[in-house]
Amino acid sequence: VVKSTQAKNKINQWFKKEFKESNIIKGKEMIAAYCKAKTINPSNILNPRYQEIVQKKYGFKDWDSVLAAIGHGGLKEGQVVNRLVEEYSKEHKQELTDEVVMEKVAEAAKNKVHIAKSKSGIVVKGIDDVAVRFSRCCNPVPGDEIVGFVTRGRGLSIHRTDCVNMIHLTEAERARLIDAEWESDVAEKDGGQYLADIKMYARDRQGLLMEMSKIFTENNVDVKSLNVRTSKQGTATIETGFIVHSREELLILKGRQVNHKMKVERFVTGIISTNCYLAINEETRQAVVIDPAASPSYLMKHIRSEGLKIEAILLTHGHFDHMMGIDGFLAEYDVPVYVHEDDEDVMNQPELNLSSTYTSGYTFSGAHYMKDNQVLTYAGYDFQVIHTPGHTRGGCCYYVESEGVLFSGDTLFQNSVGRTDFQNSSTSDLIRSIREKLMLLPDDTHVYPGHMGETTIGHERKYNPYI
Repeated sequence: VVKSTQAKNKINQWFKKEFKESNIIKGKEMIAAYCKAKTINPSNILNPRYQEIVQKKYGFKDWDSVLAAIGHGGLKEGQVVNRLVEEYSKEHKQELTDEVVMEKVAEAAKNKVHIAKSKSGIVVKGIDDVAVRFSRCCNPVPGDEIVGFVTRGRGLSIHRTDCVNMIHLTEAERARLIDAEWESDVAEKDGGQYLADIKMYARDRQGLLMEMSKIFTENNVDVKSLNVRTSKQGTATIETGFIVHSREELLILKGRQVNHKMKVERFVTGIISTNCYLAINEETRQAVVIDPAASPSYLMKHIRSEGLKIEAILLTHGHFDHMMGIDGFLAEYDVPVYVHEDDEDVMNQPELNLSSTYTSGYTFSGAHYMKDNQVLTYAGYDFQVIHTPGHTRGGCCYYVESEGVLFSGDTLFQNSVGRTDFQNSSTSDLIRSIREKLMLLPDDTHVYPGHMGETTIGHERKYNPYI
């Protein structure tokens, strides 16, 4: 009986050498059987270059030694084959051509693309083998209206429908859009986590960061990044990235503004994700509604729970996506509705206000019509009407000088401007309105646009490519 380890090793080595040929044959058969079971083409992976890499990894001097080790059980055939496949895949990455992706999109466009987030990442039903990612320019979260854009070589990117990059696509690029929507249960589940970014503006003062930290702490927000800078005019710009689980959670956070007397709350509503604002006097709890695209239950419930007294509804223009919530508000609050006089025809014609394109049509004939430079006093604030034709003939902005706030509607966006490809729109009028009227305001004026995020006049003066 053999007792020492050295003696046992010598005997094992003798048997391995004696039966090496049969083990090599057996190893080949085991690899062939594994490849067949896994539908792997052996001719693709049994390349001398790949074999040499495997040999070095497991410490063998030649391929026959690897086969023999598999044959006598020293190595698992799955280990070896999977490593060969890995090396083959590095040299043969499957790249979908632009044409192939567009063909898949054309076929999938017959039905909406449903997207959901699984443990393995983003899943798209309707298009196979196409990489899908959430765009960083608008950071969509469950509940947002979304659209897919087929990129060149980077798969499908998911954007919010009000994303500035999507709004300003050329006609040729619009052919690359595909309808998308969240799976119905995604917006209801609490398990998903999504990175959201917001930019906030406030008058610089001692204790500002402490106020912000309190808001995040009260809402159990997991903050991932925070960047603060202060302008010479005393405006603090705070950019923060954090984790949210739903659109409603994001809306609550976006509505919490660090201001002085006026509190501005933003709610993204309607089928084109329009910013509806509440301009609130925190001392009197009086409030003004700007651009009610819709009157969703969560917004109306919020107004009631906060004890707000709605004083008036102000429209920046007469397009349907800024006024279709009027009826819902008037059902609860008997208040006046204001719009510029040059948009009277837009308010009363579905073709001009675009409601006939997206819905069965909507009009509102009970508005009070205003003039340029008229001042409306509600909730303790003076809202100056600044007529800014271009997006529509009666487009206007509301400037509250005492608070340094401008509600710009679809005239001025963050790093962009409103569309001018509609009937009665004018690019030259729009740019002239911005340059000759809005750019006269102080740099630290906070701008609350009809879509996307907030900005300042100073930022747009410096960075907006259209001005």
